[in-house]
Amino acid sequence: MSPDGKLLIVLQEHPRGRDWGYVGGGLEAGESLEDCAIRETREECGLQIRLGRLLCIDQFWRNRSMYGVGFVFLGHPTTWPQTVRLPERDGSALFLDHRWIDRGEFDSLQGNAEYDFARLPWPGDVLEPVFRRTDA
Repeated sequence: MSPDGKLLIVLQEHPRGRDWGYVGGGLEAGESLEDCAIRETREECGLQIRLGRLLCIDQFWRNRSMYGVGFVFLGHPTTWPQTVRLPERDGSALFLDHRWIDRGEFDSLQGNAEYDFARLPWPGDVLEPVFRRTDA
């Protein structure tokens, strides 16, 4: 979250479609969850951040078996301003655009399937981590 209270969202095209969402990625061998979140943010948008708190734990299920777990952290830039620098591609994902959104825009996007984060509350409203389950 920026010092002026805005969230960064990124438009990506990947094998399962195209959507706006948060920066994310996979854990590397020997890496902590926190280090992974900081590294992925740097790699996918060029921002140097410090982690705030855990917002959400996602469970990914297929055929009644869990095949993945995701963690959503709230991050804050270590200095401000910083310039967002998206790579052209990361693995199978193409990076197309980014936006900083405020609370009003975030609330207006709830329920819109084009926005991957739209099932989460505004980060400031999360008092305990949210648990979500996605069945494929």
